[in-house]
Amino acid sequence: FAAADSGAIVYCMGVTQHTCGTENVVALANLSLLTGNLGKPHAGMYPLRGQNNVQGACDMGCLPNVFSGYQPVHSDRGTGTYWQRLKKAQQPQPEDNTCQEETITGIEFEHPVPVDSISDAVRAKFSKAWNVELSDVPGRTIAEMFHDNPSRRCKVIYIMGENPIISNPHSDHVRGVLENMDFVVVQDIFLTETAKYADVILPAATFAEKDGSFINTERRVQLIRRAIKPRGQSKPDWEIIQALAQKFNLNWNYSSPEEIWDEVRELTPHYFRGMTYERLEKGGLQWPCPAIDHPGTPILHKGKFARGIGQFSTVEYRPLAADSTDKEYPFILTTARKLYHYHTRTMTGKTDGLNYFLNEERMEISPQDAETLSLTSNDKVKVTSRRGSLETKIQITDRVPPGIICMSFHFAESAVNILTDPAVCNMSVVSGLKVSAVR
Repeated sequence: FAAADSGAIVYCMGVTQHTCGTENVVALANLSLLTGNLGKPHAGMYPLRGQNNVQGACDMGCLPNVFSGYQPVHSDRGTGTYWQRLKKAQQPQPEDNTCQEETITGIEFEHPVPVDSISDAVRAKFSKAWNVELSDVPGRTIAEMFHDNPSRRCKVIYIMGENPIISNPHSDHVRGVLENMDFVVVQDIFLTETAKYADVILPAATFAEKDGSFINTERRVQLIRRAIKPRGQSKPDWEIIQALAQKFNLNWNYSSPEEIWDEVRELTPHYFRGMTYERLEKGGLQWPCPAIDHPGTPILHKGKFARGIGQFSTVEYRPLAADSTDKEYPFILTTARKLYHYHTRTMTGKTDGLNYFLNEERMEISPQDAETLSLTSNDKVKVTSRRGSLETKIQITDRVPPGIICMSFHFAESAVNILTDPAVCNMSVVSGLKVSAVR
């Protein structure tokens, strides 16, 4: 890798879904820096996110601590502020705690602004645009929404395009939390396992039935156009949300996704100001694209980094997750996806051709472990963790090493997340789904 003229690192959930997921990504970033593989063609780091538009959802502010373009809700939990970068770089600090001539994700300050006021300025901008007072308290992650402590749980939850009873760790716990909530709303294209616990179900349109945009892992904003009309009572997500807002007497009167996108451009100018629908029709643009005549940015950090030079970040060793193996639970269970199905099979499970190739779960186990346990392929086994048990058939394969077993989370009939550990990464609050002790 180091000897190559250019090298790219492409990583998936096997890197991030750990209690040390953030440290894993930082270590990869350090490797890219060390080998000179940032800021040039055919190089860089490319996270293949869990779904096709996770990048876009994050860019639009679907995170608890930022608005669109990663503009911070609160300075303590914001991202990329000048003062934080300065402190990390351990450079001489200015005498007055200000951000002279610094641009923060779309807000251009004409005069020095105290760092503590950056998030205040961000909120003031969005409050003015939306005509509502915005809190400086960051929201909750999905792990925090399903917290063990009843006093910290949500009483009402609105779930869009998610099936947490199947996809979240410790799914029996998730089911119990949903059953005890005061009110559950699910907005989805099909009746999922989670939707069965909803008080209200709102039918959403599929990607083929609506206009809008996706943003992929290379930061490219791509338009999608409706191919067919929404079926039955289903509507595009933005229309459902707007109709709900109007029921609360809010003055939301968007007429199209393009009008919403123009608001995004206005409120996130450093990333998207130059991206009109007219320009995006020609094949998409990569952010940042701050002006109409800007060509977009195919390569980040080209020539130099924002702070001048790249910066290594220390990654400290931490022992394995709390859910480690012992005599009672000697195997490590890891979760994965399989070729023929997508996530919790909300869509692919309704496709006969895909079900023909894979219609049930098979736990993968190494030949060595299968021999030790006197197992043969297609045997049915009971798998138990510290949280629950399930039964599944097995597949003996060299794909997994001894001591490891692997299951997908596609099938509700053998829902692997009954077994998984709900422990999270302290920094990203992403669940460590890849390591759970079982027998």
